[in-house]
Amino acid sequence: MVDEVIVVNDIIDIAAAEALKDQKYAEGLAAYGDEVDRLTGPIWEKNYIRPEKERIEIRKAG
Repeated sequence: MVDEVIVVNDIIDIAAAEALKDQKYAEGLAAYGDEVDRLTGPIWEKNYIRPEKERIEIRKAG
């Protein structure tokens, strides 16, 4: 069992405390983040990052 709990805004979350101590959970969360980045990174690059870089370059040139 968990020897501590997390209290946020007077809500006790025992599951969160257990998850924070679980190495497999942490590894799975990191893998999930990597997969989200792999899937959404190109979208961000195309729709947000590249246009912003181009906008900045136009402002520098003008």
